[in-house]
Amino acid sequence: MNEKKILVVDDETDIREVVKDILEAKGFTVAAAENADEAFKALKDAKPALIILDLNLPDIGGIEFCEKMLKKDKDLSSIPVIMLTVESSESFKVAGLEVGADDYVTKPFNARELVARVNAVLRRAEGGGKAKRVSADTDKVIKSGNLKLEREKYSVYLKDRQIELKPKEFDVLWLLVSKKGRVVSREMIMDEVWGIDDFTESRTLDKHIKEIRRKLGTYGDKIITYRNMGYKFES
Repeated sequence: MNEKKILVVDDETDIREVVKDILEAKGFTVAAAENADEAFKALKDAKPALIILDLNLPDIGGIEFCEKMLKKDKDLSSIPVIMLTVESSESFKVAGLEVGADDYVTKPFNARELVARVNAVLRRAEGGGKAKRVSADTDKVIKSGNLKLEREKYSVYLKDRQIELKPKEFDVLWLLVSKKGRVVSREMIMDEVWGIDDFTESRTLDKHIKEIRRKLGTYGDKIITYRNMGYKFES
């Protein structure tokens, strides 16, 4: 019996019930919320193993909820998130991934796809999947010149100044610095950081690199682009 608890957040009653029925049939325990306030209360009552979050919530919206109420809360930021969206365009999928979502499912979806994605994200969250290989690095601190990264705190320091990176930005930088002097392919970065191998043509990685460079200032010039190949952090 699978006793993992999943929180489904969607303002459409039919969607909540369908997702609940699908997952409970596979042995999951499912809680439901129709808006961000209900979801936040449910999270404080019991921390779920996974959140399935509608992109278009009626109050603050799924993107803002994920970014501001989940990923910036130290007690909740580690909970994996799958976004539900009726939008099929790449920009909406990228938006979810950029704020820390782990995967997405486009409505309408079938039961097999939903269950497959739920199981894949849970495996990665438990350390059995590719997206956690970056986090599972045996080093807790890595340095390169004036740059220092601390894995456990997700902290980045340039000289004595702390640089604020989002979790996925940190993971990308950690991977590049840990392999400094080597070109890391786009496919490998997407696979290692997001655990997604069918999303390599998206612009989400490029946007993360751009933000990392901006936040590092002139030190960001050490991240070298190899067109159509990947990126390298100069040692």
